[in-house]
Amino acid sequence: MTGTAEQAGVETIEREPSRIWRDLAVGAIALLLIASVVVDHVRSFGDDWAKYDGKSVRLISAESVDTICVQPIDGDSILRVRLLGVKPLAGNGQATAQRLMQRWGGRVLRLKLDVPQTRDEQQRLLAYVFAGPSELINVQLVLDGDAEPVIIAGDAFNGELQRAAAESRKKSAKLAKKSIAGRSRAILASDRMKPVSKSEPGN
Repeated sequence: MTGTAEQAGVETIEREPSRIWRDLAVGAIALLLIASVVVDHVRSFGDDWAKYDGKSVRLISAESVDTICVQPIDGDSILRVRLLGVKPLAGNGQATAQRLMQRWGGRVLRLKLDVPQTRDEQQRLLAYVFAGPSELINVQLVLDGDAEPVIIAGDAFNGELQRAAAESRKKSAKLAKKSIAGRSRAILASDRMKPVSKSEPGN
C-alpha cells in the first residue's frame, strides 16, 4: 500500500508541470489570436483613413437618408457610406432618400472621416460628406427636416448639427403657424360666401 501511494504521488508531481505548460501554451495561443484580430482592425482603420479621408467621390445612389453609395472619381469600386451624425425620421426613409438624390445625385462630393472607428457592423464607411467647401450634407439633411441629429461625444460637427436641429424646429413651427392661419382664413372666406337665409313674412 505504501509503495502504491508513493508511486501515485510521484505521478501527480510529474503531471502537474506538464499541465501547467499546456495551460500556458493554450493561453499564449489565445493571446496571439486576439492580438492578430486587433492588429487587423487597426490596420483596416488606418488603411481607410489613408485611402478615403478627403477622397473625392460621385454620388451613385441613396439607400436611405443615412446610407449612400458613392464611387471614387479615380475609378475605385463603389463604396457604401454611413452618414455620421444623422438618423432617418420614422416612416419617411424612402421619400428623403429620393430628395437626397434629386439634390446631390451625380455630383462630386468629398468624404471626411472623423471618428477613430471607420466602419460599422455592416462594413459601411463612417463619414461626413461635403458637397462644397461649406455645404455639409449631414448637417443640411437635419436643417431641412429630413433627418434627426445623432450627437457623438467628441465629434467635430456636434455644434453644426445642434444648430441645424434648432433651426429646423423653428422653421417647422413657422410653417405650422402659417398653415393654421391659412386654414382659418379659408374658413372665414367660406362663411362669408354662404347665402344669408331670409325669414318669410309673418314669421
